[in-house]
Amino acid sequence: METVFGGRSKEAERLLGREYIGVLRRRARLLDADESLLTDLVLNQGNSFGQIAYLMGLSEGTVRRRFGKILGRLSSGEVSLLFEGRLLTHSQDYVARAYYLKGMSQEAIARESGKTPYFIRKTLRAIRALARKKTGRCHGNRDASSPRAAIEGARVKEGRHVPV
Repeated sequence: METVFGGRSKEAERLLGREYIGVLRRRARLLDADESLLTDLVLNQGNSFGQIAYLMGLSEGTVRRRFGKILGRLSSGEVSLLFEGRLLTHSQDYVARAYYLKGMSQEAIARESGKTPYFIRKTLRAIRALARKKTGRCHGNRDASSPRAAIEGARVKEGRHVPV
C-alpha cells in the first residue's frame, strides 16, 4: 500500500517538503488525543489510510476525510498564529484553540468560557483579520505554504496544470 504524507513516503517529501511535514508534526501536538494519534500514524509512522482504517475499524474513505479535515485545520493561517508567540491575547488564544483545533462551535465556546456569542464572533473576526494581515491574503483560510499550494506548485513546475 502507498503511504500518503507518511514519514517513509518519498512522494510526500517531494511534494510537500520535509520542512512543511515538520511544521504539520509540530502543529499536530496541539490536537486532541484521537486526532493526534491519526496524524502520528500518517505523518510520523508512514501508515497508509487503508492500514489505519483496518486498525480503527473504519472505512478508508472515513479515515481519509478525517485526515483531510485535520490537515486543513493545521494548514490554516489562524492556527499558524498560535505558534507566532504573543500575537494573540489570552482570550484570542483560547478561542482560536477551541474553534480551530478542537472544532468546537461558537456557541459551545461561549457556554464553556462564560462569554457571549457576540464576543466569540468578534474575537474570531479579529483572529481572521490578523491571519490575513500576516499572510497577505484577502480571502480564504489556508496558508500560502499549505499542502494544497505546495502540490499545485510542484505540478506547475512539472508542467502539469491539473488542480488537486
